[in-house]
Amino acid sequence: MEKGAYAKMKKMINKTTVEGILVEKDLRSGVAQNSGTAYIAGKLHVETTDGNVITVEVYESEKTTKGLANQKYPVLKGIFDNGQAKHDGATNPTKLRIASALGTNDWFNKEGELVCSLINRGGFVNVSSSVNAKADFEVDAVIKSVQPELRNGEETGRLYVNAIIFNYANQALPAKFVVENKAGVKYFNSIEPMTFIKIWGDQVNSTIVNEKTEESAFGDAKVVKSSYTRKEFVITGANTEAYNESQLSANELQAALQARNVYIAELKTKTEAYQSSKSASGAKAAPSKGLGSVAVGNFNF
Repeated sequence: MEKGAYAKMKKMINKTTVEGILVEKDLRSGVAQNSGTAYIAGKLHVETTDGNVITVEVYESEKTTKGLANQKYPVLKGIFDNGQAKHDGATNPTKLRIASALGTNDWFNKEGELVCSLINRGGFVNVSSSVNAKADFEVDAVIKSVQPELRNGEETGRLYVNAIIFNYANQALPAKFVVENKAGVKYFNSIEPMTFIKIWGDQVNSTIVNEKTEESAFGDAKVVKSSYTRKEFVITGANTEAYNESQLSANELQAALQARNVYIAELKTKTEAYQSSKSASGAKAAPSKGLGSVAVGNFNF
């Protein structure tokens, strides 16, 4: 990659806001082996509206890489020590305002397939006496493709938008959004692939309940229920005019995609090494068909 390849790229927009009450704090504390600095890491689960629980991954060390005090660490340490969570029976849960950004959780499953999911990662966590309950996002995105949502072979009227967004280091990230508004569906169906625009919307987590009836040879039929949490990023708006090549050139996009594939290739190597170490130590490893190849330059978004 050419040195300074990102020097001319616009500062990419990628921000989320999560405000609500603390439902659960899944945090751990420790000391980094390489620096000897204390840290707190884990997840904060925040309920914005009834049933809409948003997860934010956090990590803060007591000192910065320059050895200075990290101003964000005491806030997270206070939540770790004294944060009141709804799931712990708190009658007055801690109220949080979090300014974060979208990232991806990337891992290889036992079949060797790469799995990626959007998450809120890092940012500024603040304890507040009051909050404006919400969970939103705003990102610059290259729109790769769209596809209608299907249910039992029929279109639901909703549209999936497959896009490329960018993290703070200008690395390309795969992202999948949803459009529900009819005018929005029409708009995204009309734009050209690889259009570069700013989009915004809401983070919506909902519980989906499925029922299946099993007939009985006698007596009443058996009703089997199953449920899962559906996490979606619903687009509610977009810029009226797309960006042009002065904001993101083809070469800059190529460099951002290259950075992503180098990262995935490194992740693949680390995963293989971990699986090999488990086998060498005699641990029972999960059956695997081998990790799928990730070729640098083959951008499979």
